[in-house]
Amino acid sequence: MLDPGAGCASGQRLGARRAAALSLRGASALAGSTDPWLGAYEAVGPLRPGGSMPKTIAITGASGLVGKALQEALKARGDQVIRFRRGQATAADERPWSPGERLDPSVLDGIDAVIHLAGEPISQRWTDAAKERILASREGGTRSIAEAVAQAAHKPTLVSTSAVDAHGAD
Repeated sequence: MLDPGAGCASGQRLGARRAAALSLRGASALAGSTDPWLGAYEAVGPLRPGGSMPKTIAITGASGLVGKALQEALKARGDQVIRFRRGQATAADERPWSPGERLDPSVLDGIDAVIHLAGEPISQRWTDAAKERILASREGGTRSIAEAVAQAAHKPTLVSTSAVDAHGAD
């Protein structure tokens, strides 16, 4: 499935687009595509031009490396991007979210797809405490989003990825 070291030397950092492409390879498999970007787009709807209307796509982790690159690509494609953020929403394109807490399904009204990228950064020393934070952030955030999608009146497509990083041998 995902080879975090693909295309880079051990320990080398990936560029934002390459990291986003690697993280979305799972979405490519869902869409039956070998192109990570194309597959991610197809997972939430056909590419434009070609007929489909622009989508409204929500992103958790939108301020991260992958989230920023994905926002740019989706907006360039003509989609509207809604960013889920911790705390209160401060802009029209934001929704409040507290990872690990119940998310009111009504905040998904009008959203066609949710791309869940949020979580504790993995590019840190993997102490026991860091591992616990990483795991808790993945479990709580994913549960919050998945339950809201399951309970929503109109169920948006959910694409979830946990982390992207390149690691060298110990």
